[in-house]
Amino acid sequence: MKIVLLGLESSGKTTLLKGLLQKKFPTQGSNVKGSTSTILEVNENQTRYMDTPGIRIGSELVSSQYTRKKIKSADQYWFIVRGTHFKEEIEVLTEVFPFEDKPIAIIVSFEDKMDQESLNEINDFKEKNKFPLFIMDTRRIDSRVGDKIRELARSVTFAERVEINNLRIKKIKDLKSLFQVRILGPYVALITLLVIYSLPIFLAYQFSKRVEGIVESTIVNCLIRWSGGTPETLKTVLFGDFGILSLGIYSFIWAFPVVILFGLAIAITEESGLKDQITDALDPLMRKVGLTGQDLVPIINGFGCNVVAIQSSRSCNICTRKNCISVISFGSACSYQLGASLSVFGASGHIFLIIPYIFILILISLIHGKIWNKKTLVPMFKKRETFLQWPSGQTLSYRLKPVLSQFFVQAMPIF
Repeated sequence: MKIVLLGLESSGKTTLLKGLLQKKFPTQGSNVKGSTSTILEVNENQTRYMDTPGIRIGSELVSSQYTRKKIKSADQYWFIVRGTHFKEEIEVLTEVFPFEDKPIAIIVSFEDKMDQESLNEINDFKEKNKFPLFIMDTRRIDSRVGDKIRELARSVTFAERVEINNLRIKKIKDLKSLFQVRILGPYVALITLLVIYSLPIFLAYQFSKRVEGIVESTIVNCLIRWSGGTPETLKTVLFGDFGILSLGIYSFIWAFPVVILFGLAIAITEESGLKDQITDALDPLMRKVGLTGQDLVPIINGFGCNVVAIQSSRSCNICTRKNCISVISFGSACSYQLGASLSVFGASGHIFLIIPYIFILILISLIHGKIWNKKTLVPMFKKRETFLQWPSGQTLSYRLKPVLSQFFVQAMPIF
């Protein structure tokens, strides 16, 4: 059976999928045929789950164009809707996707943040119509709930669809944060962004600087002594200044801490809701250079890996994606490049040069984008109004797994 998870951005699709899986195994991404969108597909027993890119209210995304084509082969649609924004999100989903074509189920997330009256309204509708509707906190679910959802999923009548849209569900907003202050917010978001993504670089440098000396004395020098009887040419190839083993070990020491800490920083900001709040706050500033706040996310990802950043730009608006890729190309130094730059600045005794280095990269890329994309029509940006919450260790581990896999399987062999 093939099941597609559909919903708006940050609705909890990926978190739900993680909770449904009974065993841990590496996830597999697959490119949608004939498109530039990536859909996550995983198998669990006889079920194939498809986690689709999130829909954004009021925007036509690169990914959204092709999600509708891909899901036609599915056996069931599972719609994930935030209970705190139920009405506006269900209206979007009922307009975009065909509710009457397939058996469906509606999963209402953020149960812990909903008010009692709204919960009663949903439960009354569910009981009256025997409707496949499930209210839950997707961060804390039993994997067996997936079996129940599959069994109860069914087709929806037009009358039920209308009734769903007319449910009186109260919209819940999170407490106002500094990011939402009209004038101060963008600058607080910018400072927070710089701290979040410069701290991993600084910590990685401090770690690598100390470990390098230990590894050199205990491992590299031992290997060199052990290879004393080997031919000089082979010894140079293996242990010279640019030897396979010596350079490979040093590359790992300097690159891996940056990759893991930067991946952790990205995972924390995404799972805590901080990324969406920063994105909302910085939208006014980003619009001045032909981008939206959402385009900032791929640019940040570029400091982890440029390839991943280009892939994540598929979630950008169609009319601003070219600008976003341009900024990534000019201004996003990948974690491996940052690791190499850190080693150079550290060797010269001027480690803090990494800060103006990154600032200049970003500034030049924004100037480039402003000059060459003057005629770009920037669409209106719909704020996500995401809640701030503590991310769980399990979810962070789930997010880091593909980062580590990519590093060991793809990056290190190239090094």
